[in-house]
Parts: sequence; structure tokens; C-alpha cells
Amino acid sequence: LVAKVKPDDPNIAGIRVGQNAPGVVRLVVDLKQAAMPQVFTLPPVAAYRHRLVFDLYPAAPVDPLEALIAERL
Repeated sequence: LVAKVKPDDPNIAGIRVGQNAPGVVRLVVDLKQAAMPQVFTLPPVAAYRHRLVFDLYPAAPVDPLEALIAERL
């Protein structure tokens, strides 16, 4: 999982996983900018078991003009 984060990913700086207490696993996603998370679970389906899903949305809406200028620089 950690190796799948590309250095040029615009949102994720890194991912860390550890066990901070017996029976507890902590997953930390280091972000390059603020984000609004949406977290939910999905039940087992076909070959997939129970899943925990993290969707990350920009904390502030992207200004299309700023994005265009940044793209041109």
C-alpha cells in the first residue's frame, strides 16, 4: 500500500500503518493539503470481503482560474 503512493500524487504525501494498542490498527494518510474525508464501510460482495473506504475531497473548492494559471507555470 505504501509503495503505491507516487511522489507526484497531488494529494497524498505518504501512508503509514501501525499497531498503537493491542487489537488496534492505525492507518495514517499524510496529506499535501487540507481535505474533507468521507469514510464508510461496504459489505462483502463476490471476491471482496468487508471493506473500509476513504474518499478525500478538497477542503476548499478548486478555483478554475487558479488551476489554469498553475498548470501554465
